[in-house]
Amino acid sequence: MKQVGALAACPAAVARWTRSPTAYRRRCYDAQVKFPRAFAALPLLALVALLFSACVSVENPQGWGSPAFTPNAVYYQESKDHLSGAALAPDGAATRSWVFPDKNNPLDKEVKLKAIYGAPVVDGDTVYFSSFAGGVFALNKDTGRPIWRVSSGFSGDIVGGVAFGGGKLAFGTTDGDVYVVDAKDGKPAAGWPRGGVSFKKGVWAAPIIAGDLVYVASMDGTVDALKLSDGSRAWPKAFSATGAIAELRVLDDAHLFAPSLNKHVYILNRADGTVAQDFRAQDWVWGGAAFENNSRTSGISRDTSTHST
Repeated sequence: MKQVGALAACPAAVARWTRSPTAYRRRCYDAQVKFPRAFAALPLLALVALLFSACVSVENPQGWGSPAFTPNAVYYQESKDHLSGAALAPDGAATRSWVFPDKNNPLDKEVKLKAIYGAPVVDGDTVYFSSFAGGVFALNKDTGRPIWRVSSGFSGDIVGGVAFGGGKLAFGTTDGDVYVVDAKDGKPAAGWPRGGVSFKKGVWAAPIIAGDLVYVASMDGTVDALKLSDGSRAWPKAFSATGAIAELRVLDDAHLFAPSLNKHVYILNRADGTVAQDFRAQDWVWGGAAFENNSRTSGISRDTSTHST
């Protein structure tokens, strides 16, 4: 494979951030890479987008939301600021059912998403998703019409997606705050701090709701576990890396996958946040993990290599 610099648009900036994340405050998003709409129905869309991720100004985010599938439909980012739903035929052909916001619907005229970074989440008859500047939405999965919207009451923009669990949604912002709302109406969840739970830097990774905990990674290199009931810390001590962490995944019942821009991949114990394994990569790592034969294949590093542990 031809080597592709995943942060070719601003490699010097990323280098400064990797060496000293606390001293570097510019926010990096993704390059202006256009893909054919046919890719919207492919589960590898997120991987392709990450391969070409790079820095642009905050004023011009482009989005890289991956699709969500059900047995008969796919929900995907049709353009940087539009979410669509499409019916899937038995032969795999997709027919678009709706798009949101809909330019032909006067009710959507003032809806400005700006970009979509996180994958939508489907539960029952509802599609939940977050947008960079438009807030968090619950849509009817068949019609694409809004059930509710959260566009105020939080600080910052939203780069990561939403997490769903226990009848609640969690999301983080570029200001470093994590919020939890009720999935049924979008109102602040009872017990969770109204001002969110704050981290030192932005939360780009979608939080994870697992059981009664919310796992959060931040761009200051912190990973922590919060109680879903009230936002209090569940671990004796938060994990802290020397590089930003922009992705967080659950590996199994006991472990988290936390790749970092400091060229390390950390496997953390979910029980207490301690390090179960520390893998050194060739460059920074930003992406999820795949399993095969009980080995883990980590996300994409800047030199586009993949690594197994």
